[in-house]
Amino acid sequence: MFPYFFVEQKHGWLGLQARIPTYFGIRDVVRRSAEFVLSLDAYEMVLQRQRLESEAANIESEWRRHLERVQTSAASASVVLRGIGPRPPSNPDLVALDLLMPIGNEWISLDDGIGRLREEVVEISSLPLKTVAADQEHLNLRLDATQSELAVLNAAIAEALSSYEESQQRADGLNIRLEALGEDLQRHKDAAVLRNLGSRTTHVFDAEPHCPTCHQFLPDGFDVTESPMSEEQNIAFIEQEVRSFRAMHQDALRLAAALRARVDTLRQAAADLRAEIRDVKDSLVAPSSMPSSADIAARIRLEAQLQALEKLRDETDDVEETLRHVATRWQDNRRFLAELGKDRLSATDKAKINALGSNFRRQLAEYGFRSLSPADIRISEETYRPTHDGFDLGFDLSASDMIRSIWAYLLSLAELGRTYPTNHLGFLALDEPRQQEVEYSDFVSFMRRLAEASGPSLQVLVATSEEESRAQDMLTGVQHNLINVPARRKLLVPLDEDYEEW
Repeated sequence: MFPYFFVEQKHGWLGLQARIPTYFGIRDVVRRSAEFVLSLDAYEMVLQRQRLESEAANIESEWRRHLERVQTSAASASVVLRGIGPRPPSNPDLVALDLLMPIGNEWISLDDGIGRLREEVVEISSLPLKTVAADQEHLNLRLDATQSELAVLNAAIAEALSSYEESQQRADGLNIRLEALGEDLQRHKDAAVLRNLGSRTTHVFDAEPHCPTCHQFLPDGFDVTESPMSEEQNIAFIEQEVRSFRAMHQDALRLAAALRARVDTLRQAAADLRAEIRDVKDSLVAPSSMPSSADIAARIRLEAQLQALEKLRDETDDVEETLRHVATRWQDNRRFLAELGKDRLSATDKAKINALGSNFRRQLAEYGFRSLSPADIRISEETYRPTHDGFDLGFDLSASDMIRSIWAYLLSLAELGRTYPTNHLGFLALDEPRQQEVEYSDFVSFMRRLAEASGPSLQVLVATSEEESRAQDMLTGVQHNLINVPARRKLLVPLDEDYEEW
């Protein structure tokens, strides 16, 4: 911020804010420093928006973390999570974790699956354990039926696995198409930017399919000779395609996840059947008086499956409540961002900028500015610097008018504090302000304006090599304090050096 208050002779007069430091890595340092000096609401609004956007990123990350937790648990139990997106909904009441599990060829809710399984556990637990001798015939029939069921199940697994692989390939193909559309969209946006900047060689893609800069070959159908749509129309069309293919890709991923869960369920069922076959075979060779190990194992498997699903339901209920709290924070975050609005500047900010611009133009005219009409110069609401036809002042100014614009800008910033609250230090130090052989009469006008502006709220220090008599003449009639410094005498010296009075 110091370039707003102190201009040194060697580099400070090269341009507006010529010595703004950039090595601290501050983003938009020129704009942010101006917002602070002017005490614009935009400065606080930018900080508030950054805080809200950072908080939004943290909320999204927390949402995904909780969602991945329940998805992992559901996948381990061959259950599919449905009806929840990767980002929090705008209404917390819409948060609902819908868990589905496959039973045969149908999908049922987790609660219904737990209910059915609990009925089976109650039913099998009410029956007495059978001995091997009493259950011999039933065990033989059960072995044949289980082996037949396993063969059917293996065929179903092969079919389900084939469907899953097809759906995954479709999702991968859509993803490749999305990447191609993204590259296509970026190329058209680049072409639109070049054309808006005045380039005449942005028919990217007109005559020859080569880059106009590096002459690299550009594939993908850019070697067309006519374009029925403009760049803007192409961009809008491709963006619509991207939205459509992204929706198709999400649907394909959801279908693949459901088919994957079905494959896992069938594989688990096949594993259970193999275990049951082993248990039945063990029972058939066991002593006749022993309880049937197949009967015992079947009860244990059912109870273990029931406990796993009940644990998943309890975990889901906890996560769902947590997600509602996260969605509430998201809703508040979106509301606060909406209240900030899209306009970066408040009404007070615009009034300050208008006042700064009016004072700046008056001073330009007062100092003999001639490169442009002062009436055509504006203070940008984006950079807070003087502009002409949308471009910063600089290349279209004479060297002396650049000095005049620096005078007017720095003093206008300092004087703004008289009518509006600002963070200006109330201090302005200028080292040799008469640069580039600015006309003496214009320099006199500037010096008298500085003297009139100085007072309790603004201290002005000017170092000049003008003769003392001329300095006295130009400041006649205005309050000032003129100090004649002997040649080669330093104004600032370390405190530990010997100091002599002038």
